[in-house]
Amino acid sequence: MTWGLAAAIAAGVAGDVRVLAVALFFFLRCSLQDPELGWARPRAVGAGVLAVLAAGSYLYGYAAVLSHAGKTAAFDRAAAAGDGKLCLDGWVASYPQYRYGGMAFEFETRVGDARQVPIRILVKSKEYVVGYGDSLRVDGHAYYAKENRRASYGRYLKGRALAGEIRAAGGGVVHLAGESGYVLTRRVFWPIHERVRCDVVRGLGARSGVPAALLIGERGFLNRKAPGIFADLGLSHLLALSGLHLGFVAAGFLLAARLTGRRNPLLLIVVLVTYVGIVGFIVSLVRALVMALLLIVASAVHRPLRPVSALGNALLLLLIIMPLSMFSLSFQLSFLATYGVLRCVVLLKPSPGDYSWARRLWLAVRSSLLVSLSAQLFVTPLILHYFEGVSLLSPLATMIFVLPVAAILTATAVCAGLSWICQPAASIGFDGLGWFVVWFGKSVEWAGSVSPDRVNLPAPDIYLYYGGLGLLFHANGGRWARSVGVVLLLIAFMCH
Repeated sequence: MTWGLAAAIAAGVAGDVRVLAVALFFFLRCSLQDPELGWARPRAVGAGVLAVLAAGSYLYGYAAVLSHAGKTAAFDRAAAAGDGKLCLDGWVASYPQYRYGGMAFEFETRVGDARQVPIRILVKSKEYVVGYGDSLRVDGHAYYAKENRRASYGRYLKGRALAGEIRAAGGGVVHLAGESGYVLTRRVFWPIHERVRCDVVRGLGARSGVPAALLIGERGFLNRKAPGIFADLGLSHLLALSGLHLGFVAAGFLLAARLTGRRNPLLLIVVLVTYVGIVGFIVSLVRALVMALLLIVASAVHRPLRPVSALGNALLLLLIIMPLSMFSLSFQLSFLATYGVLRCVVLLKPSPGDYSWARRLWLAVRSSLLVSLSAQLFVTPLILHYFEGVSLLSPLATMIFVLPVAAILTATAVCAGLSWICQPAASIGFDGLGWFVVWFGKSVEWAGSVSPDRVNLPAPDIYLYYGGLGLLFHANGGRWARSVGVVLLLIAFMCH
């Protein structure tokens, strides 16, 4: 049911009635066949209630798009009235991120007649002394992407619910009296984020790009060539914080709890929430956090919850809070990759038997490769649509580099923690980590130099493609279903 409601909201956001029809189909199917929903008497009433819920969810998503369009129009009118120049008062609504030559942050303000329209915009400034919750006056010019990037950049801003962008030169940002934002975030999480960033950059210097990106999502310290190399290898998802990184944090905590003999689900929840708060509550991590919380709570009350159901609940909750995130490419890739992994894990049930160490190693390698391949299969249509090419080595490269990424993330967290306790020990740790980061960077560069170019393919028909994947990953599907699935995938590429 939650998947159907999420699909209805997504249909309203995208303005696609076909997606709404799919959601209604699932609603009707559940109401007529699932006895747990309690709609048995009368079934027609249950089906009608679910249909109303679907229609309401569709209208909710559609209203969110209209509201954002109105805010964007208000920003454009204000910019046009000042010949592109704007002077706005507001507060910093996100963690400022370092970038080449300044900082970038989300800014909440008001525009229009008598400043009546509340909007959130992206500000890129030359200032470095900006913190979450600071009250500012921003004086700059509205930025509009060039013609060949306008559509994609507009979609990027819409995915973050931003009405536009302002670029302020030196002296264009003035601090005002007062503070805003959430008190816990401003007083606790943001200062820790700043301290960790400073410790990592101070300890590693020019080698801090990958560790800072993996631990706290600060990508402004990366080498200019690094994002392109990672993209060519299909490893961009390793740099973008998501459920994979939250899983590393949870695994580290569970390992420590197992060694000390103290397993406390409540403490695990506190650790995960604290980490997401320190990073900055980015959407991909919030999705993973909601999934983790649902699974932990369900396990604690002895009511097992399937991971796929938890993913559907997380999707519905995020779409209710941030419906425009459906336009975010990272949001789409994150959910599709996670769904592909979960569908593959269900099929990889270990068969009973006592295997040799070589057999176990082969099964582990095969399972890792299949999981990586399944995630790649589910995100391929989007990658082809946006980038017109895909790396065939992405599953293998992911399997090879995921363990070094986990090691860098863990070592960076340990060294950052040591810097609070024992600075000499932290310096030694950062020296060793710096050597490993250099080795990792050279390995990635070498892999990028010897890997073949990305394959340019037309984007497939999305309905046929995912229909074929559904048959391929069907738990009870036999050879006939898988054969039909392969045929649908081939037809999908011919019907682009």
